[in-house]
Amino acid sequence: MKVDIIGVNEVTGDVRAAWRRLQLVDEQLGNPCFAPVFTEAVARSRSDVRVALLQSEGRIAGILPFQRNLLGIGKPVGGGMSDFNGIIGPVRMDMGGLSLCKACGIGYLDFYHMLSNQESFRPFHRRLVPAPHLDTAQGFELYKARIQQGGSRCIANIEAAERRLSRKAGPVRVEHDTHDEQVFNTLLKWKSEQFRRTGVGDIFTKRWVCDMVRELFRLNDPDCTGVLSGLWAGDRLVAAHFGIRSSAVLNYWLPAYSQDFASYSPGLILLLHLVSNAAQSGIRKIELGKGEAWYKTRLATGSTILAEGEVAPVSMASFARRSIDFTKRLMRYTLKRNLTTESPSATPIMESREITSDMESGS
Repeated sequence: MKVDIIGVNEVTGDVRAAWRRLQLVDEQLGNPCFAPVFTEAVARSRSDVRVALLQSEGRIAGILPFQRNLLGIGKPVGGGMSDFNGIIGPVRMDMGGLSLCKACGIGYLDFYHMLSNQESFRPFHRRLVPAPHLDTAQGFELYKARIQQGGSRCIANIEAAERRLSRKAGPVRVEHDTHDEQVFNTLLKWKSEQFRRTGVGDIFTKRWVCDMVRELFRLNDPDCTGVLSGLWAGDRLVAAHFGIRSSAVLNYWLPAYSQDFASYSPGLILLLHLVSNAAQSGIRKIELGKGEAWYKTRLATGSTILAEGEVAPVSMASFARRSIDFTKRLMRYTLKRNLTTESPSATPIMESREITSDMESGS
């Protein structure tokens, strides 16, 4: 198999057509993270994005967007900010992960959200983790019934919290797709505060992350569109969410809320409204991202299995893995220490999206 490496600005109409065709070979590739415009948005935010074209018999058989720094260390495009990554193409490819990375000029590839069914990278899996999702194809009432059949009162509790919020602060309303810059900026401010409060490094101190998120906010493409939603109580914005969607999949990505209303779980109230609105908006699945947050367990209807690992010669992989594991242990210790020193009244019921250390690896 031949591998050609091109810049994102070299993606022609023919390559784009092949890209979209290849997304159809596996339902999981319909996620907006695999869309050409997602890679283009990342490339407008950082200069090290490349695209590998895997060619067989003169035809593009697979595509792998990636980032590669000057030291030859690679990551899937978007790094830790991308919830799903992998080769855009058939599950079974003729080229192994090590050969592919060598062809891409990558000496070490670190991945956290790789589709686990891709054969090229299977030998390099270190850990498999579920990424929960909500099936919204049949509408909200059937989704709600499915959750309640298991005896869960989670939805009932969220609806009760919404009624309390309405009595406290005024009628609750939701805008599912707003282009209000003030709402967007407030969301980013809340999210940065959440990162600092929980002891996790603020990803928005990285210029490229801010630029990428703003690029996606402006994006309006059928394959990957930025969607900003807000929840108001009276005239107060109390929660917001920014995610990306394709025609049928919404990635629940950057939610945050006002700490003044934390006791009402406004993040969950907004999420439930997103679920209620999903089917009529054409969304058949809401991806919650990997992690073990309690609300994911109680609200999810299924999950996609993702892989963490690295592709590298054995000696380099061993050294890199020890370094990464040490960094993660240090971050977990810092997070635990910060959370245990907060007073119970200051601790929010839920940080809407579980923050994991792999998001720090998007550099």
